[in-house]
Amino acid sequence: RKPAARPATNSAARAASARPALSKKDSVLIAGIDRAEEQAERLRAWALIRREEAKDAVRTHPLGSSVIVFAAGMIFGLLLSRR
Repeated sequence: RKPAARPATNSAARAASARPALSKKDSVLIAGIDRAEEQAERLRAWALIRREEAKDAVRTHPLGSSVIVFAAGMIFGLLLSRR
């Protein structure tokens, strides 16, 4: 299932139309927000690709995947049970 498409936003354009005179700090902040939004979108796309790869790996090697998950659970259980 694909996530709903997010509308493209341009914080700088929104802010410019809302406040004609932005201070230098405001423009730097808005540029940082824009970069963070772009990075979040790239991260979302990367995560979707990796999720599909993981699904394919589990479908191709179900027994091996089960063994790995079981072993990881045992390790975490042992580590968490020690106080």
